[in-house]
Amino acid sequence: MRKIPYMISFPSGKGGVGKTNLVASLAVALSQKGKRVMILDGDLGLANVDLLFGVNPSFTLQHVLLGRKDLPEIIVDGPQGVQIIPASSGVDDLLRLEEREMKRLIKEFRLLGQSTDFLLIDTPPGLSPNVLNFVLASDLAIVITTPEVTSITDAYATIKVISLRQPTPQLPLVVNMVGGKREASEVVERIGLVAARFLKVQVENLGFIPSDQSVPRSVAKQLPFYLAFPHSPASQGVATLAQRLIKREPFGE
Repeated sequence: MRKIPYMISFPSGKGGVGKTNLVASLAVALSQKGKRVMILDGDLGLANVDLLFGVNPSFTLQHVLLGRKDLPEIIVDGPQGVQIIPASSGVDDLLRLEEREMKRLIKEFRLLGQSTDFLLIDTPPGLSPNVLNFVLASDLAIVITTPEVTSITDAYATIKVISLRQPTPQLPLVVNMVGGKREASEVVERIGLVAARFLKVQVENLGFIPSDQSVPRSVAKQLPFYLAFPHSPASQGVATLAQRLIKREPFGE
C-alpha cells in the first residue's frame, strides 16, 4: 500500500539557488501529469511561494500557531489545481519554533495531505533547526545546488549534516541554473566523490535545470516558469524531473 502523501523537502546550503522557482514549477508539472500536489512554504519567516503563484492569502501559518485558524482554513488554491500552505513574512517567532511545535505542525501537514499524492516542502536556505525538522520528517530530501563553488561546498555540507542526523546510503541531487548536462554531471561527480569517501553516501544524479532567462521573466509575471514558458529549457528540465519522481516509490508500478 503506497504512502500518502509522498513528502519531499528541498534543502540547499545557501540562498540564491533558485529553489522556490524550481519547487513551484515542479508542483505544476506534477499536477499536469495527473498528480494531486500541495506545496508547503517552509520558509516560515520569509515566505514567497504565494508571490510566485500570484495569490494573496488572507491567512497563514502564523494564524494557525496563534490558534486563530485551523490548518485546512489557510490553504490557498493555486493554478493547475496546486494547493498552497502559506507561511508568513517578517515574523521572527516562526523562525524560532520549539521542537514540540514543529513536530505538531509536521504531523498536521501529513494528515492534511492524505488527499494528495505529493507534499512538496520549500525549505529555507541553510541548516536551521526548522530546516532539519522538515528534512528528517520527509520521505525524500532532494538537495539543490548550482555550479558555483560556494553552492557546491554548501551542498556537500548539507549532505553531511543530513547523513549524520539520519544515516542514509543515498541522497539525490539536482543541479539548477547549469549550462547543460555535461556540466551538471561534473558537479554531481565532484560532490559525489567527496561524499562517498568521507560520508559513505552515494549522491544520486536526479536531474538538472538549465540556466534560462525565462525564469526571471516568469517571476515578473508572478507565474511559475513551467506555466509562463512551458517550452523553455528550464521547463523541459522540470518535466523530466517530475517524471522521474513519479516513477519512484511509492508511485512506481
